[in-house]
Amino acid sequence: MFTFNQQPPTDMQASANAAKQYVAASEVRIMGSPMLHELMTRNGYFLPRLESRFCTQKMLLRIRDGEVWCPKQEQIVLRQCTRPPSVQVLVQKLQHYLQPHRLESGISLKKENFPDKNWLILAIATVSGGKDEIFQKDYIPQPHELKPNAPVKEKLLANEDGVLTIPDGIAAIYSKKGGRTIQMVALTKEDKIKAQLQLEQQKMERIAQRQQKLQQELAEAKRPKNPAADDATRELTIKEMREELQRHYEEQAQKFVSDELERKGQLIAERYNKRWEEETQRLLQENEAFQARLLQQRQASEEREAED
Repeated sequence: MFTFNQQPPTDMQASANAAKQYVAASEVRIMGSPMLHELMTRNGYFLPRLESRFCTQKMLLRIRDGEVWCPKQEQIVLRQCTRPPSVQVLVQKLQHYLQPHRLESGISLKKENFPDKNWLILAIATVSGGKDEIFQKDYIPQPHELKPNAPVKEKLLANEDGVLTIPDGIAAIYSKKGGRTIQMVALTKEDKIKAQLQLEQQKMERIAQRQQKLQQELAEAKRPKNPAADDATRELTIKEMREELQRHYEEQAQKFVSDELERKGQLIAERYNKRWEEETQRLLQENEAFQARLLQQRQASEEREAED
């Protein structure tokens, strides 16, 4: 359980503090904030996301030196806030809990170097023991606690000549061609600089994500491999391929035999039907010829009897 109170060091702790180990600064090779972030996370610090504006190398070093408060992983109290307020409100709540204990959060509302919202929620849950109002089942943030929408300052442009009155047909033609709008052209220098800073910040975040992904791929590539396991896997794969080919050939052979038998059966049936029709026709013709001869003999017999 998290507690702000720190017990006075025992004799053993005092001797341990006295025997602290130091390394020369020239021997330390920290390749930027991503590497320092990973090292501190491995050593038990519960840090905000690396992509947040809070996790600079300077701030991480201040956390390590104890100048800025940061919870440890074993101290975290898990809570969920279904509808959290704005980041500014979360920062104020965290500072409210830390201020009586003279602990520095390192977060500046003016500079807006905010950690990610999930970290702030868990940090508040830790310092409050999960009893802050945002974790109550009936908590709904007030309108003033939500992120305020920045007021839009409308810039007025002179249009005495009517050039900027755009017909619908012209707007439909040029809407698919892209390009800069009149709003971007009419921005002040300060607004343009802010927009460029935002784009650069997004670019840096993408680069940091790409760097983290490459580091993971590098660690995966450096992982020692087992040649025997690879050979066994390769042999298993070849065996499975052979079995699959054999099954495929057997299925093809069975299908060929079935088709051939069906085709020959149809031919035999057609020949039998044709022969049966021919034989039936022949018997009918012979029967008609027999009936004709019988009729002739009967007529001849009747004529002989009449003559006698």
